[in-house]
Amino acid sequence: MALRCAVKLGIPDAIHRSGGATTLTELLAAIPLAEAKRTHLSRLMRLLTELGVFFTEDDVQANGGGEAGGVYRLKPVSRLLVHDVEANDGACLSQFVTSVTALSSNLTAYLRLDEWFKSDGGDSSSADTPFMMAYGQGFWAADGCDAERSARFDQLMASDSRLVADVVVRECSDVFQGITMCCMIGAMRTVRILQRCREAIYATGAAGKVVIIEMVMGQSPSTKKAFEAQLLMDMCMMVLFTGKERGEQTWNKIFMDSGFTRYKIRPVLGARSVIELYP
Repeated sequence: MALRCAVKLGIPDAIHRSGGATTLTELLAAIPLAEAKRTHLSRLMRLLTELGVFFTEDDVQANGGGEAGGVYRLKPVSRLLVHDVEANDGACLSQFVTSVTALSSNLTAYLRLDEWFKSDGGDSSSADTPFMMAYGQGFWAADGCDAERSARFDQLMASDSRLVADVVVRECSDVFQGITMCCMIGAMRTVRILQRCREAIYATGAAGKVVIIEMVMGQSPSTKKAFEAQLLMDMCMMVLFTGKERGEQTWNKIFMDSGFTRYKIRPVLGARSVIELYP
C-alpha cells in the first residue's frame, strides 16, 4: 500500500522530472499534499527507501532519529513506475501497481485462508478456493459480474504483458530467429493445446517450435526475491484459482504427454522463464 500511495502521489514522476534526483524539500514542492500532512512524507520515503524502491545518498538513519534525508534517486524498480516512455523504454507498471492493489476482494479471500484449510465436507464452507469460500463463486465468475473489476484486471494484465514482451524481444531475440508466423493461443487444457500446437507444426512441413513464457518453480531464479515472487504467485494461485505454479518435473511430464521430445528452459525473466519446446 505504501508503493501504491507513492504511485498515486506521483512521487516517481516527480523525481524523474527533477532530473532523477531530488531532495525532500523539492519533493514536497512538486507534489500536492495537505499542509498538515507534509511532515509525514519523510516517513513514507524512509520505508520505500528501506524496501529498495528509492535510493538516498544519505543513510536512512541519518541524524540519529531515523529521519530520511539527502537526495532521493530512482532505482530500476521505481524507474518502471515513471510514465515517461523514454525513461523506461515504454514499460510503465504504475497502472499494474494501482490496479492490483485496488482488488480488495483478493485481500478478503486471503483472510479466509486459515478457515479454508480447516474446512471439510460437502457444505459451502468446503469450497475449492478461499476466494470461492468468501464470495460463493469462483474468481472468473466474479470477474464476469463486475465490469469495473474486470476492466481493472484486464489493465494490470496488459501492463504486465507489455513489460514482459519488451524484455523478451530485447533479451531473447534469438528465440524468434527463423520464425515467420506467430500466434497467441487462448485458454485451453494444457496437454490438449500443446498437442494441437504439435499438430500445427507438423502440418506446415517445416521446422517449428512452441515458445512458452511461464514460471518454472525453483528454476535458477536470478535472485532470492525472484524465488520469493514464484512462491507468492503459487500462493496466489491457491487462494484465487484452483491451479498452481509448476516445477520442471511437472512441465516435463506435460511436454512428454503432449508428444514433444525436447525442450530448453531459459530463466532470463526473473521469476519467469522462456521455454522453447520442440516436437
